[in-house]
Amino acid sequence: MTTGSATARPRGQGVGVGLIAAAAAGCMALAFVLVTALGALGGASLGSVGVYAAGSSGHEGVSISALAQREIPSPYLRLYEQAAQRYGLDWAILAGIGKVECDHGRDPNPSCTREGAVNSAGAGGPMQFIASTWVKYGIDADGDGRVDRWDPADAIYTAGAMLCANGAASGTEAGIRQAIFAYNHSQAYVAGVLAWAARYTVAAPSGLAAAAIAFA
Repeated sequence: MTTGSATARPRGQGVGVGLIAAAAAGCMALAFVLVTALGALGGASLGSVGVYAAGSSGHEGVSISALAQREIPSPYLRLYEQAAQRYGLDWAILAGIGKVECDHGRDPNPSCTREGAVNSAGAGGPMQFIASTWVKYGIDADGDGRVDRWDPADAIYTAGAMLCANGAASGTEAGIRQAIFAYNHSQAYVAGVLAWAARYTVAAPSGLAAAAIAFA
């Protein structure tokens, strides 16, 4: 369980290795557009999350808010974008997870940054994976010969692979929600991630912005 998260994360339960590999391969082959994110915050629309097409570079095709540029450390923003390209995802969804889990690596909880440290649910690293899920999805994204859940590159790319394997490959709103729910079995968590994703790509009304902050 992360600091500020409502439930423990038995991520990836019931997903076979063959299915994971097939779904991940599909994600790597296709690009998808994240449709309008509708949050469970009083039924209000969270706005259109920026389109991120696989194969683009830099910030092309996305609307990065001033908040995102100000708040997300540039190495993390670059990794979110690159992982999004790799798996045909919207970068802001990865950034929303990174914010809720460990505040883009800045959460003082040792499990977020200290090699080998885990929280009470056994999760560790900036994207807060438990060991059994890491064994299924873990990726050596930076080519250093280690598959390390405390390494930001490995963790962020692995989060992308897991989202794809759990429904994000559909490119639909329902698929995106399903994938985030698989990451953490909490509808409040899903709403929180989508709220941050919207804030990172479009200006949110002040009331909605305050509600989004409460999920972090």
